[in-house]
Amino acid sequence: MKYVLEINKPGSLDDVLLNVKSDTPFMALESGAIVDPAVWEDSGGLVAEGKTLVVVGQQHFITPTMHKVVLFTEAIINTRAEVRQHLGRRR
Repeated sequence: MKYVLEINKPGSLDDVLLNVKSDTPFMALESGAIVDPAVWEDSGGLVAEGKTLVVVGQQHFITPTMHKVVLFTEAIINTRAEVRQHLGRRR
């Protein structure tokens, strides 16, 4: 089985920001999870803008040989206050 994780650009249903392939499953990322693009080779300008991503939805594509997860995101300002405020809304 092959595994694919795609993270879409904020607010987009189709524009892929990151595509990662693996022979092992990825850990589950649920809506509300914060994904920091600071270590990516290309963050699509998010890091320069001081932003990070919040997962707002996901879609799974499953075949006999592949499991692909697409994450839909929104951008938030990457500060402790903004992240804490966002996390507080999830409780």
